[in-house]
Amino acid sequence: MFPNYRFVWFFGLAALLLTAPVALAQKSKAELEEERKENQQKIEEAGRILEETTSEKKVTIGQLNALNQQVSARRRLINSINSEINLLTQDMSEIDIIKLSLERDMAKLRSEYATMLYAASKATVHDRLMFILSAPTFNSMVMRVQYMKQYSEMRREQVEVIRRVSRTLESQQVKLVSKKKQKVTLLVAQLSENEKLQALKGQQKELVQQLSARERELRADLQARQDADQRMERMIADLVRREMRRAAREAREANREVAEENKITLTPEAAQLSNSFAGNKSRLIWPVASGFISGKFGRQPHPVLPRVYVDNLGVNIQTNQGEDVRAVFKGTVGFIANMPGAGTLVTIIHGDYFTVYGNLKDVSVKAGQKVKAKDRIGEVMTDKDGAAELQFQIWKVKDRLNPEAWLSPK
Repeated sequence: MFPNYRFVWFFGLAALLLTAPVALAQKSKAELEEERKENQQKIEEAGRILEETTSEKKVTIGQLNALNQQVSARRRLINSINSEINLLTQDMSEIDIIKLSLERDMAKLRSEYATMLYAASKATVHDRLMFILSAPTFNSMVMRVQYMKQYSEMRREQVEVIRRVSRTLESQQVKLVSKKKQKVTLLVAQLSENEKLQALKGQQKELVQQLSARERELRADLQARQDADQRMERMIADLVRREMRRAAREAREANREVAEENKITLTPEAAQLSNSFAGNKSRLIWPVASGFISGKFGRQPHPVLPRVYVDNLGVNIQTNQGEDVRAVFKGTVGFIANMPGAGTLVTIIHGDYFTVYGNLKDVSVKAGQKVKAKDRIGEVMTDKDGAAELQFQIWKVKDRLNPEAWLSPK
């Protein structure tokens, strides 16, 4: 009988299966844990902003925005926990399969080893000696000696394989117990987050009902905002026209070709800046250090009023009271204008791109001033309802762009 190499081969394969998938799974698990932390931070951030807005006695759109952000972040958190649970379940299933196979082979190994021991116990030293000496030829005697050595070596190898498989089984049992504990912890967290989500949904529904009772006031606020947006759009169009005239004049003075209609004639430096800005799409810093998008770009349904849509020139970013506003990219300050009921408006020129920062106070830049990314522009103004919300826009000449596609993921 020769050593059963099938078990040695299986042991090596099992070790490979136990290490390779786990190494791949660890990255995925780490990513899920990081995602869970990020969502938890967003929930806490929205909670702080909600606390500031709820210091006012009446319910507001700002409170609803912060509450909506908490609901959304908590849903993502629950999805992340679910993914972690599924990953753990998959790991546990794989460990169970390998553990079962190892247990079956362990039983086979022990049975074979018991047979070997029984056979060895029946053969005395005298029997083994007689088996060698009774060989009909010298060559046959040598072969019998070699066989006896191989048989002894096989027994030692069998013992070693049993020990190794036993240690692996113990290790996998420990891992399985650990995975089960992790799963229980995540299931408890999932239950807790679901309860919190249901409570938030209740608050959300109640808040919408209270806001709906103030329909006349909300419609008046909406009209005021739309009027401000129209003034803002006219100002930006005027800025574009002035920039086009200025650039054309400078081009004529420098004997350069003037750009066609609806395009700005750029100096080499401005063209480089414009290309650099365009190359940073989806990588621009946020104009505020903390906050969330409370109003998306384009035509959006009003959060409370039924069948009413709002055409947003950019995005609204709700943030902490007193939050500083910063330039998202280097450029030159265009115009600064006071908007009745909407704070101060600042534009920054980046070649043929413009960024617009609305609803500011305590502005710290001047028209014509060069700024760098992260330079302070001013502070977000807090409205009468306690909400601090920045209006942020990006334009390319006369075309409105979706700022959410340009800002770095948060």
